[in-house]
Amino acid sequence: MFILPGYMIHEKIYDNDIIEFYKGIAVGSKMPVFIKKLKAEASTPANISRFVREWEITRNIEIEGTLKPIRLEKLADTYVMIMEDIG
Repeated sequence: MFILPGYMIHEKIYDNDIIEFYKGIAVGSKMPVFIKKLKAEASTPANISRFVREWEITRNIEIEGTLKPIRLEKLADTYVMIMEDIG
């Protein structure tokens, strides 16, 4: 696992060659979240561009039942996307 300031990570729920998905909570608000992390070894310019573009597109979609991105953060040499866990 990894450390992400402001969040407590509980478990990894998905892993492939490019991304990892985790469940956790926002420390201050106690809000459950999903954390999608671009793997450092997959942080090529093309994958970073794709990841950021995904953030840009999905943060403006208002469809009930979909994961809503809350934040995009740079973490060392990669990126993480924080999404609300709607249960």
